[in-house]
Amino acid sequence: RDREVLLVDSDLVKPELLAKLGLASEGPGLVDALVDPLLDPETCVRATDVPGLSLLGAGRKVSNAPELLHSEQLARVI
Repeated sequence: RDREVLLVDSDLVKPELLAKLGLASEGPGLVDALVDPLLDPETCVRATDVPGLSLLGAGRKVSNAPELLHSEQLARVI
């Protein structure tokens, strides 16, 4: 209670979080924020109808997903 929670879909190979929650998977997400240092990660966050819960989807598919998760950009996004 009285907490804000950000749920992040970091499964960049097979993202399913948004679909499981009944949300469209289109739009920017974690990958987009990792690839584009000029993109404000907060613009990728989606509100839900659950008070205090927001989501950051995986974003578009890329071939170098594992490398992105081990990059310095991940610290910037988080």
